[in-house]
Amino acid sequence: MRKKKYTYWLFMLLVCSVSWAVQAQSLKGRVMDADTKEALPFVSIRIQPDNTTAYTDENGNFEISSTANQAITLSFSLIGYKNIEIKDITPRSTLLEVVLQPSELELKEAMIEVKKENVGKTIMRKAIAQKEEQEQNNNAYSCDTYLQTNMEKWIKKAKKDTTEVIEGYQPVYLYESFSRLYYLDGKYKQHIKAERKETGDEDLKNYGRMAIDWSFSGSSTGLVYNPIEYFRNPIDAQIDLYENQINQTTISDRPITSPLSNLATLSYNFKLIDIEDLAGDTIFTIQVEPKFKESPLFEGIVKIKQNGYLLKYAKLTLPNNTAIKNFSLEIRYDSIGDNLWRPSYRKFNYNAPLNGTDYKAETLLLTSNFDTKPVFENGFFNNELIVYELDALNRDTTLLSKVRPLPLTSQQQRFVGKQDSLWLYQQSPEYYRIQDSIYNHNTILDFLYKGVGWKRRSIGLTLYFNSMLESIQPLGVGGYRQSIGGSLDKEFASANNLELSYQINYGFANEDWKGRMRLRYTYLPRRFSKFSVSFGDTYEMITLNQSLEAIFSRSNFVRSTSFGAGHSFEVWNGIYLTTDVAYADKRSIEGLQLERWSSELFGELNTPATFDRYVSLILDVEFLFQFQQKYITRGRKKIVLGTNYPVLRVLYRKGIPNIGTSEVNFDQIELNAYHKIPPTKLGTTNWNVKAGSFLNTKSLRLLEYRFFRGSDIYLFSDPLNNLQLLGPTLSTANPYLFGAIIHHFDGVVMDKIPLLNKLQLETIVGGAALLIPDQSFEHLEAFVGLGKKFRLLGEQLQIAIYAVSANNDIDKFNVTYKLGLNFFDALSGRWIY
Repeated sequence: MRKKKYTYWLFMLLVCSVSWAVQAQSLKGRVMDADTKEALPFVSIRIQPDNTTAYTDENGNFEISSTANQAITLSFSLIGYKNIEIKDITPRSTLLEVVLQPSELELKEAMIEVKKENVGKTIMRKAIAQKEEQEQNNNAYSCDTYLQTNMEKWIKKAKKDTTEVIEGYQPVYLYESFSRLYYLDGKYKQHIKAERKETGDEDLKNYGRMAIDWSFSGSSTGLVYNPIEYFRNPIDAQIDLYENQINQTTISDRPITSPLSNLATLSYNFKLIDIEDLAGDTIFTIQVEPKFKESPLFEGIVKIKQNGYLLKYAKLTLPNNTAIKNFSLEIRYDSIGDNLWRPSYRKFNYNAPLNGTDYKAETLLLTSNFDTKPVFENGFFNNELIVYELDALNRDTTLLSKVRPLPLTSQQQRFVGKQDSLWLYQQSPEYYRIQDSIYNHNTILDFLYKGVGWKRRSIGLTLYFNSMLESIQPLGVGGYRQSIGGSLDKEFASANNLELSYQINYGFANEDWKGRMRLRYTYLPRRFSKFSVSFGDTYEMITLNQSLEAIFSRSNFVRSTSFGAGHSFEVWNGIYLTTDVAYADKRSIEGLQLERWSSELFGELNTPATFDRYVSLILDVEFLFQFQQKYITRGRKKIVLGTNYPVLRVLYRKGIPNIGTSEVNFDQIELNAYHKIPPTKLGTTNWNVKAGSFLNTKSLRLLEYRFFRGSDIYLFSDPLNNLQLLGPTLSTANPYLFGAIIHHFDGVVMDKIPLLNKLQLETIVGGAALLIPDQSFEHLEAFVGLGKKFRLLGEQLQIAIYAVSANNDIDKFNVTYKLGLNFFDALSGRWIY
């Protein structure tokens, strides 16, 4: 019986198959260009009355089937060609040959060549043409943002009680934040409502302290941060491929041309690799390949919707990158309204070295709940880019649990659970007592090398005493000096801070005691408000503007017994005022017994400066203007992000006579403007200009002259503040003008030269000038360099060889070769020069 059933069902299946084969119409064909007869790939074929779609393959061939019991109609369409329709088609035993006539494109191009790459290029050009409309439609919105960063560290360790080694990545960092993001015509503002940061790695905790304002001298307030977390907030992660270039210096120190840039076809090759139907629309998958392999260009795929030619999805990598390793970007665009599309999903992956260890990071940014017609009050968008709401600084994670799109993985939960337990324990008096006991337990190694410390965390008090190694001064003025020193640091709950530092030293050769003490109190951290007092009797340098061979020579030292007081604060956002007053008794170190080695090393430069002893009272007033300074407000702390405009500095110095026994009487003013211009596709430019004069020189001593740094023999020093071929240090009491400029081509030239571009070199040019008209002194110099960027222990460096030429009123024209070392400042995202 069972065998008969199997036979029956097999027979019925055979009948159905034959019936379907009889009903289905199968048709093969080929589509070609009418002029060139070349095959056309990815031609869209609409089949009626089935209402289905098929496409030609890479060789222009197609094979379609229809279940209709009648003649079918085929409609052929391809970008750049006229659509044609063939009616009343019946099955054929021969191939159906279809030819398409090239048409005038909407972009008013000539007829395109029939190659698959050019089809992709045409699609991308249509998508690029829609950018302006998208930008106009998305000029204002607000949305919720959720950001999560996970970091894993490569760990190599042995199993417990075995010699087997386990290697792999282990979670060491988790960051989450939830905020409301506001946007208007290119301006962003973010209100952070909840934040959570869990760190289980000491390197990430201790490696970096971000200066609240690195450009404001005298600021010491800091904020602990993760040095390799390159997307710390949603504003950092607002990467949009509709922008012409991506200026994200943490990804690349050079601007990255977007595949949807107006000039993208000059930098990329586009190749259509797939077509698919999705919800009644056609999705083109375009392969993106950089034309210049050594330039900072993306590589990967983008997906374009045929309806409106809008960007739907992109997955890109940055293969040529010196900043970080294995960087990849995944971004998805979704509709937020009528013809409004915005990125709703961004994911960044990269590897970054720190202290010789590899870290793997992933940052996820999700946006939702868009308001496309927001109303903003006047002044809503200002220089405050990010503000933390009060509850965001608490450890309560209830809000994050509600808005988190996906629950934490089991591995993340274990990590967070461990960190929560540690945090609770670390807030306990028992933990404070144990940690204080550990810190306060000093060993012979601490006494000899590290220094001796004492801490009481519960009251925020730390004491430190210099180690024996730190107290030894074999190169002191007058020979070997033995010193004792240390510091006191007191942190208050209000974020105010008190610092006291001191050092006392004794010189055996001259039997003299010297020392200095300084007290500084920060009383309003958000305004960088602090005052300080200091006093001491020291051997101090006349000027730091000396060449390396002369800066430590005894000709650059005098004895100064002084008392000083100072105050600094931010008057208004970006406007800083610093005042210092110093009362000093200055005398030459002639007659001091000097060490033999200094005379042998420095020769004539070791002869002490000769001058009559005098007393001075000098007032320094400095204004610093950072126009349109951007910043973050976090509790009582302000994090300055810098400005894209030139910075102006005004310095006024006054020698005040007849107070006490002060003998000086002069007035000096100096104006200084400098700018580190944001990177462009042609490179980066930095410039610095200084002009000054002594308005009054009734009683001006040599030590108060304006000094210009002498040049080093083989070292190329910071060209924005130094002259490379000036010769010895130059001082003047006359009006002066100094200007310097340097331009890094950032690979714009070298990346385009075959073979040579493999070396990833870059060219650098610049020049400087110093004019002192009253002394009839003119110094002009120019330089050109060839540099190579690399990483060392996680830091980005550039080493370069420079050819420098100069001409002035003293020396003849000449060319000198020098070696320079430049450093990348990860905080500001810019190189030092």
